[in-house]
Amino acid sequence: MLPELGAPLVDPPAGGPARGTGYYLLLSHTLTKLGSKGWEFATPLLLLTFSPQSLVAPTLFGLAIFLVKFAIGPPAGAYIDRTRRMTVVRAGIALQSLGVVGALLVLMLHSWLAAGSSDVQSPHLLLGGMMVCGCAEVLGATLSSVSIKKDWVPTAWAEGSEIELATINSWMASIDLGAEMVGPVVAGFTLSAAGGVMGFVIVGIANVISFGAELLLLQQVYDSNRTKLGATPPQLRNGSGSCYASAGPSSGNGSKVRGLRRCSACVALCRDINIFFSHPGGVPMLVVSYALCWFSVLTPHGIILTAYLQTRRLQPATLSIFRAAGAAAGGLGILAFQRAMLRYPIRRIALVQLLLFASCVVFATVCFRMDELHPSDDGGGASGVMLGFLVLIALSRLGLYGFDTALLQLQQLNVDEALRGTIGAMESSLCALGTLCTFASSLVSAEVGLQTFGVLVYLSTGFVCASALMYTLWCVLWHEHSHSHPDFDHDFGTDLAAGIGDSALETSHWHYHAHRPGLVGDRHPHTPHAHTTQQLRALRASASKQHTHLHFHPLGGGGGSLWRRLMALRAEI
Repeated sequence: MLPELGAPLVDPPAGGPARGTGYYLLLSHTLTKLGSKGWEFATPLLLLTFSPQSLVAPTLFGLAIFLVKFAIGPPAGAYIDRTRRMTVVRAGIALQSLGVVGALLVLMLHSWLAAGSSDVQSPHLLLGGMMVCGCAEVLGATLSSVSIKKDWVPTAWAEGSEIELATINSWMASIDLGAEMVGPVVAGFTLSAAGGVMGFVIVGIANVISFGAELLLLQQVYDSNRTKLGATPPQLRNGSGSCYASAGPSSGNGSKVRGLRRCSACVALCRDINIFFSHPGGVPMLVVSYALCWFSVLTPHGIILTAYLQTRRLQPATLSIFRAAGAAAGGLGILAFQRAMLRYPIRRIALVQLLLFASCVVFATVCFRMDELHPSDDGGGASGVMLGFLVLIALSRLGLYGFDTALLQLQQLNVDEALRGTIGAMESSLCALGTLCTFASSLVSAEVGLQTFGVLVYLSTGFVCASALMYTLWCVLWHEHSHSHPDFDHDFGTDLAAGIGDSALETSHWHYHAHRPGLVGDRHPHTPHAHTTQQLRALRASASKQHTHLHFHPLGGGGGSLWRRLMALRAEI
């Protein structure tokens, strides 16, 4: 049977979260995002006080932040999975608040030292303090963001409809986009009006207040959904990790678990990476396909592209329109996803929007190459081909933001609830790696010359195409169908209330499944496969020991050749 993109990814839901949950969640998200984006805008300007005639301080700060964000992903994800939800949120908000307050204290200390002497003797020490505060803030932001989006939302709406989940995800994505536009504007006006140190203090205090409001609102969400969000994390219920973290069956004496508890940080990191790549349902391909989109300089609000366009003598008004058009297209992409969810399956929506994104980037690169071969000789502004390049880059946001929202929901539905922190933080690390690479490429461009920007454009296009290829392969190789486990109770043991354990990995038999329910002739044996916590729980509750979830079907198997699958995928689109 060929891949079926139209099949639902979960069983029909029975109910949703408590009344008012969405309102409080979105309000808390709005307040904290506005405060954070305003502070992110002010931070580089604040850092210039440490090196007024140089960009060394902002550059070093940016490199440190991205390196830390890349490195903390696996341990932060493991902490989220092993800790109660409200404790994770409190820790994340506390770290963010301490980071901002610490940065303000360092700034005031620097101002006090500068007032006493025309030459501050310890700028490097103070800059190091700012980096430490920034690292604490980014750790807290990772904990809060991954926990809320990847865990709280899918848990609260676990029994709600996919349409409701898509609505809340769309609103959160829209808030993120709006905060990127409004937060810097408000912070800029504040800095201009208050001036100097006082302006930074006001922006920082407003950010800390937003963290406090976020904590109060999330506490309200937690209290009203305590039966769902207050449940003990699966990894605390039996002290183990993923239901499929081990490569094979356990001896049953818990020796592996005790060994993991005593392992070094390096071994723990390898374990988390193994958990990530062994997750069923092709989740690693989903995460990597999304992370590849971050290895790109072709963003309307990107520093590298903006600097290049300024060298082309584009007017500030043109650059402003370009950035606004990109934001507007992103908003339309999110709205398109929300509307499409009413009629089409989510996998098809994500595929179409990613292909739209990749197509716009490819055609934009063609325009860029044409402009390189036939540059404008008008002495200023941009040629028609370059304007086409700008339009296509802005239009690409229509596909990217829609794909971003759709992929978030795909992960919410398919990632094991016992490992949402690990998988979400791993994705955060990979995206941070992409940002770090583009950041480093900007330094190379500044040293070598603007002629290297063309190389960055072609590399960015290659990464975007690789993202589209990987997601397309996921659609081809993974599809879902109904199948049964007649020997479930015997093979899976008794530790099913917790939903995790070595029993989640079938080892004793093959089973039969049907790609189309009710069609006996389409049954054939399938290899043993792992289940997530949710799938085990559903199987436990099923009297017929039958359920539906994603399976890997290698090329040449029951799904046919690659060409047949691609043709079926084309027909679905």
